[in-house]
Amino acid sequence: MPPEPIHLEADPLRLAQVLANLLNNAAKYTEEGGRIRLSAERQGSDVIVSVKDNGIGIIAEMLPHIFDIFAQSPRALLRSPGGLGIGLSLVKGLVELHGGSIEARSEGADRGSEFVVRLPVAVATPVPAVAPPKEDEEPKPVTKCRVLIVDDNQDSADSLAMLLKIKGYEVGTAYDGEQAVEAAGTLRPNVVLLDIGMPKLNGYDACWRIRQQPWGPGDVPDRPDRLGPGGRPPPHRRGRFQPAHGQAGGPRRPHEVTGCSVRGAGRPAKQTLSGPGLPSRCRTAFRPCRRPRELSSVVDRGREGSRLPALTGRSGFRPLRGERGSKRPIVTRGDQASYHRRPMSPSIDRRLCIAPMMDRTDRHCRYLLRLISRHVLLYTEMVATGALLHGDPARALVHDPAEHPLALQLGGSAPEALALCARLAEDWGFDEVNLNLGCPSERVQEHRFGACLMAEPERVAACIAAMRAGTGLPVTVKTRLGIDDRDSYDELCRFIRAVSAAGCRTVILHARKAWLQGLSPKENREVPPLRYDWVHALKCDFPMVEVIINGGLTGLDAVEAQLAHVDGVMIGREAYRNPYLLAEADRRFFGALLPAPTRAEVLARYEDYMRREQAAGTPFHHMARHLAGLFLGQPGARQWRRGLATRAAPGRADRGLFVA
Repeated sequence: MPPEPIHLEADPLRLAQVLANLLNNAAKYTEEGGRIRLSAERQGSDVIVSVKDNGIGIIAEMLPHIFDIFAQSPRALLRSPGGLGIGLSLVKGLVELHGGSIEARSEGADRGSEFVVRLPVAVATPVPAVAPPKEDEEPKPVTKCRVLIVDDNQDSADSLAMLLKIKGYEVGTAYDGEQAVEAAGTLRPNVVLLDIGMPKLNGYDACWRIRQQPWGPGDVPDRPDRLGPGGRPPPHRRGRFQPAHGQAGGPRRPHEVTGCSVRGAGRPAKQTLSGPGLPSRCRTAFRPCRRPRELSSVVDRGREGSRLPALTGRSGFRPLRGERGSKRPIVTRGDQASYHRRPMSPSIDRRLCIAPMMDRTDRHCRYLLRLISRHVLLYTEMVATGALLHGDPARALVHDPAEHPLALQLGGSAPEALALCARLAEDWGFDEVNLNLGCPSERVQEHRFGACLMAEPERVAACIAAMRAGTGLPVTVKTRLGIDDRDSYDELCRFIRAVSAAGCRTVILHARKAWLQGLSPKENREVPPLRYDWVHALKCDFPMVEVIINGGLTGLDAVEAQLAHVDGVMIGREAYRNPYLLAEADRRFFGALLPAPTRAEVLARYEDYMRREQAAGTPFHHMARHLAGLFLGQPGARQWRRGLATRAAPGRADRGLFVA
């Protein structure tokens, strides 16, 4: 080891992960009694860290590919206790993110191996001397930048406020949207750091209210044809038409936050991109945000204090592969295609989700549910990887832009196939890709995916790692509490630990175990007992994992009770049986101000949709069957269902529409 300390600009946790992986590899492939040598030395402006052993070595043919994902030497496979070949690939990625490089050396089989990590040494930045003021020079007045921080996570808001106060800012805090509007009127901030998902009033609506104050006018989109009721953008376009100057996903480094605040107070950006439908005076700088370290800048192009910049908690436009600002098709129907740019989805609001249900949540059902609720997160039916890679992907992936936010659920166990399908999900415009680890049906087990994968956490981790490598979308999983006799809380924790270590930050838990033999899928939804307490405990034990609870929840009161313990709730069959249940969800959980549509309004809009689809050749009964529960609990509901069953029967010649 070098005699003097060597300083690096690095993440100590990730460097510890790099060294632990290299040392574990060396121990795994070295015989008992062998030698492992760890050394570090400085060479010029770099530090060299070496892990050397006298183990089984690496054959010459394998050396160029040793850092490839899933790459393993034939000899290593005979010794590896369940390894999948992702450790060294992860090490290489972490080292390169720190600006370094890694090299593997070996003289051949049974000659040992050496891994050499090269990292740049931190360069001390000299502090410039400040000249003392002249005696006859009057000190210039210092104007503090006023910053308002709005976040329903009070610890986060308060800690950020402390940071900015240390930097010399005048700071105010608010913990929901209504408090934000009131505090902004008192503080008159130069910059607002505004969260999106908040109770009472969401970030978008709070920003619009602040904008409409006499002291904070301007920079509001002036295209009424592109806006929704009340002058606000429709939910699926709010990433494009939004009143903030910029967006950025968290968490952020301190210098990035203070840099945004300074630029927001009046310094121009180096590059700008005009959002569609935005006036020329309202411009925002955007950069690609595929990596957490990248930042979407915020800028106010005007005089200092003349307008109110705001930074919302979601990233900006996702630049597509190729030329920035290009467009891609996300909906294909016949020979027509619909094009638009979508916002990135790193911070999807999952407080209320609709479960993926086979033969139910097709694109017609999702369109109907979106007419009732603008904000709940919708999921597709489970789509097997083989159906996408060997069949017609458009059949499963086509959807209407109004369905967003929308997640695609995949079923599969081959990492390479899942990675390709995750890329397809991104190319077709989905907001999230989800891996099914909870379906217990025998047909799914025959193809080795679904709930049976809970017995193979290493394979699940490899699948998640491959999917994350194939797409920039959030990768989530939906799973059970256990399978068969493997249903202890400790085993569940080990499984969640493996999933989160692979990079999955959102876990949807059906609060039941699954019996792989002896029970049908329907019985598996009813017979195993619910264990909500396990899910609540899991959230306490894994606070950095977003936990969504599913199973047996049938009303919004039950949803609200669960939100006191977990991050979100997923409801399934009840939402299909009684879809109008979701009418109050936007107001109760997402702070929406607009009144919920009536059943008659929903039916009228769905009729318009059905006319368009019928003109494109969609069978009438494929769409009409989802309307059976729309009038549940209302006078005449039974007659409605009876008449619907008759008119929506497959093959019926009468394809007329309804009269509300």
